[in-house]
Amino acid sequence: MISPRQFSHGYFSRGHFSQRHFSQGHFSQGGFLLGQWCAAVDEVLLSEPQRDALREFMDAELIALRSEIANLEVMTRPISPDNAIGRLSRLEAMNEKSVNEVALRSARERVTRIEVALRRVDDEEFGLCAECAQMIPFARLKSMPGTRLCVDCTELAGG
Repeated sequence: MISPRQFSHGYFSRGHFSQRHFSQGHFSQGGFLLGQWCAAVDEVLLSEPQRDALREFMDAELIALRSEIANLEVMTRPISPDNAIGRLSRLEAMNEKSVNEVALRSARERVTRIEVALRRVDDEEFGLCAECAQMIPFARLKSMPGTRLCVDCTELAGG
């Protein structure tokens, strides 16, 4: 279902909604379901205390991730060939290094997603699914701050 705000911003006319939205009942006879939207208007936007809680959570998560990144950067330093640790131990160290490199890349990507979410948290439409414009549950936003899709749209997209 789309909000009048999104309708007035031209989301509908610019093709942001697909045939799937019509088949799922977000629109009726070519128009959006205004009566249903008005009944749920209080549920559409995040409250200020929810936004504050998300900010605090994301700030704490960033601190923890930056500490983890610093540790992983130390653990992913090149292994010196003149370090006499033995052949098998060297292979184990190289394997551990590659595992840590994957963890480092993942942590950096999560930092980027959280930083983007922190910049967007005050946007009026933060927390609305980019695909169907339904409210993303607060628990999902807290566990995945950078998410832009609700659970249903993520599943439909194959994620």
